[in-house]
Amino acid sequence: MSNKVVYLEDAKVKKCNICEQELPLTFFHLRKEKGTTRKTHYGHCRECRRKLDNDRLSKPYEYLKALYRGVRDRQKKEKEETIYRRRGKRLMESMNMHKECRVSFNEFLYRFLDQYKAIGMMCPLTGKKMTTIRGEKWVPTNMTVDRIDNDVMYTYHNIMFISNEANQQKGAISLLSIISLSFWLKHLVKHKYKGYEAMFDNLLDSAMENADNRKRITKHLTEEDFKNCKNWSEFYDIGKKDDEGRID
Repeated sequence: MSNKVVYLEDAKVKKCNICEQELPLTFFHLRKEKGTTRKTHYGHCRECRRKLDNDRLSKPYEYLKALYRGVRDRQKKEKEETIYRRRGKRLMESMNMHKECRVSFNEFLYRFLDQYKAIGMMCPLTGKKMTTIRGEKWVPTNMTVDRIDNDVMYTYHNIMFISNEANQQKGAISLLSIISLSFWLKHLVKHKYKGYEAMFDNLLDSAMENADNRKRITKHLTEEDFKNCKNWSEFYDIGKKDDEGRID
């Protein structure tokens, strides 16, 4: 298979080196050649490139990295500002300090591993298995990160990993409201509350079944191994290694 790059002036069609279809040049992204101002087309078409990018961003390490960037940049993107006048000048005052990120990427990863050791990829609010699918607009089961207490910043002890569905249902409800609701449910609908409590305990028991293997993941996990994991199955297999690196 030839990977020859065809210049814009040389042809009107190009063969994708992945799907092997001959497509118009408009189906390929342009890139600059190093050291020159001349532009060439990528060897694979836009659609194949999109699939490759989605596969890369669906990897455990890359997915978590993108989640962290979203948290880190959220304060800049979602500024809630008040505008007021002072001596004829318009000044801006930020009112969203509670959305500030006070956690580093390494701490973010350690926080994820703490939760993963306890319940794996189970969403702590819905009990459903979380996914890391890229390329679709909104996936209910996709993992996201949220604050436990919405009135506090993003800190190591105030973040949890939940599904998009759970995040949407939780909304901006405060921790005080959740505790108050739990108190009244416990007293007003005792039998139903106990039933849901038992259901949640069963979910936790099932999530704890492979806890020993997940604990071993952190023992053998290196950043390089984490980056090389193509999916969560490979990530899980790290826990099957013994002290000499062999798979049990």
